[in-house]
Amino acid sequence: MHQVCSVSVGLLTAQSRSELLSRRFDGDTGALASQMNRAAACVALCDFLVSPSAGALSDRIGRRPLMIAACAVAVPFKAMAAIRPTASILFMERVFCDAMRTVGGTTMAYACLSDLHTGDAYTQALTRLSGATGTAIVIAPLVAAWLDRRGPRFTFAVAALLSSVQFVLSWALLKETHIKRGRPCEQPASLVRPVWHCIRLFTSGARLRVRTCLFTLHCFLEGKVLQEQVAIMQLAAGWGPLLRSRWSAGLGAVMLAGSKVAGFLLRCCGEHGFLALCHAASFGAFATIWQSAFWSGLGFLSLGQQRRSASISWVITAARQNGVGHGEVIGWTASLRAVVDFFAALAYGVAHRVAGQRGRPNDVMYLPLVVTLLAEFVRLYLLKGRCVDKQVR
Repeated sequence: MHQVCSVSVGLLTAQSRSELLSRRFDGDTGALASQMNRAAACVALCDFLVSPSAGALSDRIGRRPLMIAACAVAVPFKAMAAIRPTASILFMERVFCDAMRTVGGTTMAYACLSDLHTGDAYTQALTRLSGATGTAIVIAPLVAAWLDRRGPRFTFAVAALLSSVQFVLSWALLKETHIKRGRPCEQPASLVRPVWHCIRLFTSGARLRVRTCLFTLHCFLEGKVLQEQVAIMQLAAGWGPLLRSRWSAGLGAVMLAGSKVAGFLLRCCGEHGFLALCHAASFGAFATIWQSAFWSGLGFLSLGQQRRSASISWVITAARQNGVGHGEVIGWTASLRAVVDFFAALAYGVAHRVAGQRGRPNDVMYLPLVVTLLAEFVRLYLLKGRCVDKQVR
C-alpha cells in the first residue's frame, strides 16, 4: 500500500509538470525533452549518491523511518510548485521528490520484501510489487486528468495534501520488517565506503558481473524511462493530456495484469524461460511503438515490464550470500539503477536529437530495441553457467 501511495502521488503531477513546462517553453518539445532529461539525470545522480548510504542506514535504524521521511519531503515541494510553478521550482520538485520516492519508496519496499522472502519467493514478491506499481499507474493518470480540469496548479495542491495524509498514515500504520533493527551493521553508513563496496560487489566474480550487466540493461528499459520517451513521442504526434493520461493508465493496467501472470510463468518456465518471454514481449512492444501503434504496444508490455524481477533477484541473492546486509545491497542496486538512469537520460537525449534531425522522431525506439537484444544475448551467456563468483572481502 505504501508503494501504491508513493507512486500514485509521484505520477499525479507528472502530466501537470509537463503541461506547465510546455507553457514555459511555448510548446517547444525539444526544449521540453531537454529539461525532462536534465531533471532525470539529476534524479539519477542523487539516487547514486544517497541510495547506498540510505540502505546501510536502514540496516541500522530500520526501514520505517526512511519510508516516513520520503512522505515528509514531498509536502513542501509539491506545495511550492502549486504556489509558484516556475521552471526552477518545477525542476527542484522533480529532483527532490523523485529521489526521495526512490529511496524511501521503491528501495525500502525492496528491502522490506528481502527481509521477509528469499529465493524464488522473493522473485514472486517482486512481481506482486510490480502489480502494486501497476495499480498506481492505473489510478494516478485518471485522477490527474480529472484534477487537471481545474488546472495543473490545483493538481499540485492536491498532491501536497495527499502527501500530508500519507505521512500521517505511514507514521501510524507502517510496521518495521528489519529484524536486526538497532544492531550495528557490518559496514558503516557512510557515503564513500558503500559506493566503493558497491563497485567491489558488482565486479567480484564472473557470474555476478554478468548478472549485473543483465540487470543494468533491464534498468535501461525501466518503466519510468520508457514512459517519458513515449510521452515525448506522443506530444510530437499531437496527443493531448487526456489521451496521454489514458495511455499511462493503460500501462499500469497491463503491468498489473502481467504481474498476475508472472507467478504462473515462473513456476512453469523457470526464471530463464520467464525472462526469455519477457525479452520477446519487450522487443514486440518497442517495435510496435516505433510504428506509432502506442495502444498495441501495451499488450506486449504486460509481460515485458516484468523483466527486471528475475535479474534483480539474482543480484541480491549473490550479494546476500556474500554476507551483505539486505538494506545495503538494495541501496547498492538502487545506486546502480541511478547510474543507468543518468546515462539513459543522456543517451535518449542524443537519440531524440538525431531522430529529430532525420525528421523521424519515432526512430528513438531503435535504442531500446538494441538494448533488448543485448539483454537476451547476456541471458543466454549466463545460462551456460560457466561463471563462478568469489567472495567480497
